Amino acid sequence: MTFLNATLLAGAAAGGIPIAIHLLQRKRRKVVLWGAMQLLTAQTHRRSRTLQLDHLLLLLLRTAIPVVLALCMAKPLLSGLSSGGNSSPASVVILLDDSASMGDGAPSSPLGQVKAAAKSLLEALPRGSEVTVIPITDPDAPIIALTTDLPSAAQKITLRAAQPAAARITDSLDAAATLLSRSHHARRHLAILSDFQASNWPDAAAEARLQTLQRIQSQTIQPSVSILQASATTTPNTAVESLDFSRLPVGPNQKLKFVATLRNYDTNARNGVQVVWKVDGHTVTSARVDIPQSQSTQVALERSFTEPGTHTVQISADHDSLPFDDAFTSIVTVHQPIPVLLVNGRPSQEALQGETDFLEIALQSRTSSLSDSASFFQTSVVEPATVGAQLLKKTQIVVLADVHTLSAQQVRDLEDFVRAGGGLVYLPGRQTDQPWTNKALHNNGKGLLPAPLAAFSTEQSAGKRLPPTVAKPYPRHPILEPFQQSESAFDELRIKAWFSIHPGSPVGEIGESSAAGAILSFDSGEALFLEHKYGAGTVIQSAIPCSADWSNLPTRPAFVPLVQRMVSYCALGSNPDPVVEAGRPLLFQLPPNEAGKSLTVITPLGRSTQAHLQLKGAKAVGEFTSTHTPGIYQVVSPEGDAKSYAVNPSREESDLHLLATDAVVSFAKTCGASVSKSPDELASSIQGSEHGREIWRPLVWATLLLLLAEMLLSQRFSRLENSAK
Repeated sequence: MTFLNATLLAGAAAGGIPIAIHLLQRKRRKVVLWGAMQLLTAQTHRRSRTLQLDHLLLLLLRTAIPVVLALCMAKPLLSGLSSGGNSSPASVVILLDDSASMGDGAPSSPLGQVKAAAKSLLEALPRGSEVTVIPITDPDAPIIALTTDLPSAAQKITLRAAQPAAARITDSLDAAATLLSRSHHARRHLAILSDFQASNWPDAAAEARLQTLQRIQSQTIQPSVSILQASATTTPNTAVESLDFSRLPVGPNQKLKFVATLRNYDTNARNGVQVVWKVDGHTVTSARVDIPQSQSTQVALERSFTEPGTHTVQISADHDSLPFDDAFTSIVTVHQPIPVLLVNGRPSQEALQGETDFLEIALQSRTSSLSDSASFFQTSVVEPATVGAQLLKKTQIVVLADVHTLSAQQVRDLEDFVRAGGGLVYLPGRQTDQPWTNKALHNNGKGLLPAPLAAFSTEQSAGKRLPPTVAKPYPRHPILEPFQQSESAFDELRIKAWFSIHPGSPVGEIGESSAAGAILSFDSGEALFLEHKYGAGTVIQSAIPCSADWSNLPTRPAFVPLVQRMVSYCALGSNPDPVVEAGRPLLFQLPPNEAGKSLTVITPLGRSTQAHLQLKGAKAVGEFTSTHTPGIYQVVSPEGDAKSYAVNPSREESDLHLLATDAVVSFAKTCGASVSKSPDELASSIQGSEHGREIWRPLVWATLLLLLAEMLLSQRFSRLENSAK
């Protein structure tokens, strides 16, 4: 015998209450001897024994009532007895695949087939059964929560449409295991209804799936499992896989190159596929492309924007059997000019002899990607003594160039500045105080710099060792994008002096500093440029200055784009990506003074809702989680500034190839499931399941009979006692 609600057996302890009351109410009699009493002694003894037996019987009844009631509520199950086929109620959990690959819901589509099977299963359930329907795309939000209203559940299943999201198989099985363990009936059943798309069942997740299945099989009352694989024809599908461009900040009239990747999942080539580019909702160009069989091709667009703010860029292809992945939308944020504070630790009256002279020229230069408009950077040069909190409020990036030392308060101001999202570029030089820098700015990994300044080397001190050269291949980093096509940009770099800095993991507090990563490295393994995150900001540390004293870098063609992209990268900070996959939250970051306020989020369907901002670290942070509808979301700040966010459907569903039949059968064996080929087979699989007989109903009647017997006996014994008096 097992119990469905074993914890309720504790209620049997209430059977001790009548016994306790009986013992507490027993009275001690005082014996008084007098002559006439002796004549009544025999008769008194006979009546006393009768009353004791009556009270004992009544006590047993009152003790049995809470004990039997507790057994009833615990729902005992006799596993050795038949449950009577489909006459016994069941607890059923249905995993319904509503992912994008399931089609439009037409009767012949995979989604139409699984919905018909689910409704057939509900119709076969006996009265009193309970059902939960879990969507595989979002197992945390059941289509139907636990209910016994089966007709209403069937109606909700009918209205369910395919979602623009990928199937979450392991998470769905885990949710089903939890619900089955909390079910109320002895007959428990799990139905998995899916097309079993191959991309949703990767080998990498096999171990996690197995652990979840073992959790289901190890339950005290093991549920039966049935599987139905919807039939589907693998139709040709072409997807716009991605839309890539530089994520560094851009300014007005700065050209951007957008590269879209189109993939053909068919075994036949697709020729003449029309692609259309739209900017801010308006078509700007179109073309026809050929995509080889089972391969990808790329199309590009160059575009600049005149107005600051957020802009949408979309590419779409001809509609096919799976229209959800035929378009991709991205967001471009065009910024106002970035203020950059150049802290010159070694100014000079001579041309190009000051520590920031080359930097100032580079940041004011116009590269081929810029028009004839003003520079994207607004530079100001100051001496170290002027750096403070008030000055830092007016800038976005700080460059420390050959700064000897700063006061403790200045260091704290810089830490607060970067922690709140500012950018810092550190350049050593002749005046660098190595011990102070390591103590105050690195601070054993807790400070601003990602690495301590180690040995200082020159061409003369290096001895027979050759001057350092830049290692190849260059890392794939946003700063180095212009140099990826040709790895000769730094071949002519000659370095005469440098500090050794090494990538490492700072030991600072969690959330304050991240691990240091090399942007460029020398062949020796030492870093030329290191970066790490400090709070919400970015820090870049260099092994050499950006003056001509230690290297010829400022005179090389790569210098201007390198410096501009380095400063732009620091300005990027840790701002959340405005492009997310459907179902994933939109994240917002605002200044800390906005904490406690709310953003207005307008969905693609025109509905408005609020997103609350909370203070986290040095930012006011909020999120919006209801992103299951693809499209453009407008977010309005408390001050009325509007920004756009793009939500795109998952591309994990684009490959429509299904698991082989053998793989489905193998999975069924793993979870001890029966494989149904039709809705009727699925319905019959639960009708024939046997899990034992629940005996709580007889116990209910037994409780009622005990209550009735207790009432009748109480009345009878009361009358007898009164008559005896």
